[in-house]
Amino acid sequence: MTPQWFTTFGTMLVGALFLTNWPTYQYVILDGPEPLIFYFIAAILAASVVASHPARLLRAVREPLVIWFAFFVITGLIWLLFSGNYHEEEMKQWRLRLLAFIFFMTSLLLSSEANRPQLAKVILVCALIAAINNWIDFLFPFNFVPQGLEYSNPGRGAGLLINANQAGHSVIIMIIAALPFLDSRLRGLALLAMLFGVYPTFSRGALLFGGAAIVLAALLGQANKRQLGWMALLAPVLVVIGLSMHELGTASGEINLANIEERIGFFVSGGQAFDESADERRYVISLAWRMFTENPLVGEGIGSTLVEGYGRGTHNMYLMLAAEQGLVGLLLYLSLLWLILGRGWRIFKQGITQQERDIGAALVLLAAYFTFAGLFSHNLLEEPYTLFLLAFLFSAERYAARNKRVPDAQSGESRNA
Repeated sequence: MTPQWFTTFGTMLVGALFLTNWPTYQYVILDGPEPLIFYFIAAILAASVVASHPARLLRAVREPLVIWFAFFVITGLIWLLFSGNYHEEEMKQWRLRLLAFIFFMTSLLLSSEANRPQLAKVILVCALIAAINNWIDFLFPFNFVPQGLEYSNPGRGAGLLINANQAGHSVIIMIIAALPFLDSRLRGLALLAMLFGVYPTFSRGALLFGGAAIVLAALLGQANKRQLGWMALLAPVLVVIGLSMHELGTASGEINLANIEERIGFFVSGGQAFDESADERRYVISLAWRMFTENPLVGEGIGSTLVEGYGRGTHNMYLMLAAEQGLVGLLLYLSLLWLILGRGWRIFKQGITQQERDIGAALVLLAAYFTFAGLFSHNLLEEPYTLFLLAFLFSAERYAARNKRVPDAQSGESRNA
C-alpha cells in the first residue's frame, strides 16, 4: 500500500507546480526543460498509486468524466483519420486533447488518495501567490516576462501565468476549489482576495465572472450573513487600496496605458469593446461561424479554426467546437457542463455533512465557470490548473458520495433486521 503521506505529498507537489504554471513558465521564459517532463513526474506518482492497488484504476476508468474525456479524445482522432490532412496544427490539437485526458486521470488518481484538506491549503496558497504576483507584475513590469519578448504585455498583471486572462481565471477557480475546506470565518476574506487579485489582470471575462462567483457563492451558502457583512465593510478599504495602486501603476511610462483604458472602457460603455484584441476576436468569431454554417453536422475538423485564423483562436469554446466538430462538438461541451452541474447539484442537495454540501456548491460554481468562461476562452480543456482542480473536486465528490452510500446501506440493514 502506498502511504497516504506519500500520495498527499506527491499530489501537493504536482498541484503546486501546475497551479503556479511553473512547467510552462520555466520553459517559455527561462529556457528550461520541456513541460512534458513535469507531466511525466505526475504520471509516475499516479502509477505508484495504481501499483499498490490496481482496483483504483478500474474505479477511475468507470468515472463518467473520465469516459467523457476519452470520448473527447476519440472523436478528435476519428476526425483526423477520416480527413487525412494531418496538418501540424491539427495534430498538435489532438495531442493536447490526449495530454489533457492523461493529466486529468493522473490528477484524479492522486487526489483520490491524498489528504484533501491539506491539499486545499496548497491550492489556497497558490491562489494568494498568483494574486500577489498579478499586482507585482502590474506595478513593476518586465520582472516576470522580460521586455522585448512576444509574451510581454506591460500593464496587465499575469505573473507566472504569462497570459493575463488565464492569470485572472486561475485565481477564481483556485479559490472556488479551496472554499469547501476553509473555515467559514475565512471564506469572505478569500472571496475578497480573489477579486482583488483578479483586478490587475484587467481581464474582462475574469472580472465579470469574479463578481458573479461571489454572488453565486453567497446564494449557495458559501458565505453566511456575517461573512457578507464583513465583506461589505472591508470592500471599500480594498477599493481605496486598489485605486491607489492603480494610479501608481498607470503612472509608469513602461505600461501600455491605452490597452488598460480600453479594457476599463468596456465596463463604462456597458460592454462595448473596440480595442485591437476585440477586433481580432470579432474577425475569428465570424470566420468560425462561417465554418459552422458550411458544415454544421461534423464541422471542419479539430484545429481548423487555428489553421483558418492563422494561429488566432476563437476565444470561445462553444464556437470553436461547433466550427471544428459541428453539432457533435457543441453537444459534447454542453454534456460536460451538464455532467459537472448534475454531480455538484446532487451532492449539494443530498450531502450528509456541511462540507459535503459545500463540495457540491463548489462543483456548481465550477460548472458556472466553464459555462461563462467558455464564452471568452477556447483553451479551458488545455489548461493544466483547470484540469487539476476539476479532478480535485470530483475526487472529493466521489468520496462524499461513497460515504453517503455507506450510512444508507447500514440504515437499510437495520430496517431489514
